[in-house]
Amino acid sequence: EFTYGCLEIIFDKYPDAIDLIGSGDDYGTQNGLLISNDMIGQFFMPSLKRHYDLAEKHGAMGYHHCCGAIFEMIPQLIDAGVNVLNPIQTSAAGMDPARIKAAYGKDLCFHGGIDIQQTLVTGTPDDVRAEVRSRIETLGPEGYILSPSHTLQPDTPPENLVAMYDEVRRYGERL
Repeated sequence: EFTYGCLEIIFDKYPDAIDLIGSGDDYGTQNGLLISNDMIGQFFMPSLKRHYDLAEKHGAMGYHHCCGAIFEMIPQLIDAGVNVLNPIQTSAAGMDPARIKAAYGKDLCFHGGIDIQQTLVTGTPDDVRAEVRSRIETLGPEGYILSPSHTLQPDTPPENLVAMYDEVRRYGERL
């Protein structure tokens, strides 16, 4: 109720100025959902839908953060009004980028996908560049916002970050 009330105030005070609202809950672990898909639908989706419906009423889109192996619950997020899904944790079970794109690419924009558990931390700059190209070709280029799959960790080599953003620039120059 509190966040819904805040959103109402913001939308009223700044009409036509908000493009996106965000929310986040982590329903997944590395290997599956934390609770059953039915319980997620019963206890979380009604509130999310209410918030994202309010956003849509005011011309804004819904952005949702949800880590882990969440493939099976993505339809509920779409039904609740999510337009942009983050972080696309491809290292989690069942979160293969091609599978996600095939199943939900017509309904969602994907945000994330560059692995912070392995590639960015332990890979070489060439590994990072290859993953960037693969993600763009699989999840995009339309309907995809390339970024790390979560918050960068302190042990991420700076040269891997440079490689990630440089490869995005290079890819864009070829289009």
